[in-house]
Amino acid sequence: MSRLLAAVLFLTTSSVAQGFSVSISMDEPPILEVIYLNDALKPIEVYEWAIPNDNFWMDIFNVYSGDIKNKYVGRVYRWSDAAYNDFIILKPGEFIYGRIDISKLYYLGSNSDYIIRFNAESSKILRRGETLPGVIGSNQITKYIKRKVHVFVKSAPEVEDGIGFHDCSRKEKDSLKLAHKFGTEYSQEAHAYLVAYPEGELYINWFGEYKKKNYKIVKKGTDKIKKAFEEEFTEYFCGCKDPIAWVYTDRHYEIHVCEEFFEYDIEGVLSQATIAIHEMSHFEVTADTDDHVYGEKKSKKLAKKKPKEAIENADNYLFFSGYVQESKE
Repeated sequence: MSRLLAAVLFLTTSSVAQGFSVSISMDEPPILEVIYLNDALKPIEVYEWAIPNDNFWMDIFNVYSGDIKNKYVGRVYRWSDAAYNDFIILKPGEFIYGRIDISKLYYLGSNSDYIIRFNAESSKILRRGETLPGVIGSNQITKYIKRKVHVFVKSAPEVEDGIGFHDCSRKEKDSLKLAHKFGTEYSQEAHAYLVAYPEGELYINWFGEYKKKNYKIVKKGTDKIKKAFEEEFTEYFCGCKDPIAWVYTDRHYEIHVCEEFFEYDIEGVLSQATIAIHEMSHFEVTADTDDHVYGEKKSKKLAKKKPKEAIENADNYLFFSGYVQESKE
């Protein structure tokens, strides 16, 4: 292993326990080496989705070339609520070592010196992170990395009823066509509700106290989501094992649905239809949402405590759309 690991091993035996720390290094660009170290006095629980490995897809690094912040171009996952129970326990003094190809996550469009630093909300990494200081950082490194841009090649889709399908079974196609239909209807109702009730109860429940600036952002986002369902050619990709679904935010209207997706009802508050809305909200050309939290309870709490994050959280759009539709029944 790298010099980084040797340094961490030294820390585990010589430092005073303080908390959770992250260290990064890069000896073979663009492969980033990452260490999570528990230098606290008690065990720490690390979410499995945050473990550095080949299946790591999170926007938790700051990557700069000069003064320009490089865009995250990796996958954006929608995990199930159950994923909050998937974690690894780090005992005091233990660490996790992993390697990540940073070029899969961030746009490296030129031969350049890149400045890289880990920067993540503790609640995205640690199971009880909400009780810890808000942001986890790391050391900063600067490395020369040659231009590396990943090119995606896809086959022509099978087209049925104006929707594209890749590697989907007959049953999956039929399910997705209905989910897309209901997603269209739900997104239309959600936008109509915002127009009619700017300070309505459902808006406040999912996006926080009414403020004109926040309301305009949500209204614009729901309008673009609605128009995407109504007007754009959407392609669904089947066959992935996990999570529930995912997208690349710059590959517009391409939604990957995994095995667990089809375990949900086609319509309802948390359903295939509203998960499709969640995914549609992520695209840069729609609402450009993030995944600050997952699940109904955490999303509602976000609206109350951090409305600025709620208006950019994909699950808040999911549950808002679902409950607007439910209120119509």
